[in-house]
Amino acid sequence: MSSLPARGVMQQVAAAIPMECRGEIIVVGSLAAAYHFFGSDPNAVITTKDVDAMLSPNALALRNAKIVAESLFEAGWTLREDAQWGK
Repeated sequence: MSSLPARGVMQQVAAAIPMECRGEIIVVGSLAAAYHFFGSDPNAVITTKDVDAMLSPNALALRNAKIVAESLFEAGWTLREDAQWGK
């Protein structure tokens, strides 16, 4: 878990998502809540382990998930395995 600025994390995620998929990704969970409540405060931080998101519409979810995952890996993001969380 890391304490990071909600706005900065949201900017990193947005930059890593391919332009053609941005309209089909909905960030949910703790990052979405922190951004909603504290996104305008550059000093506000969130402690989180991941970014929870949903893909829409369902018909394009598999294609978009593949594009997003590949883009994140190409941008240097890695999968951090942890015994407490799924693989």
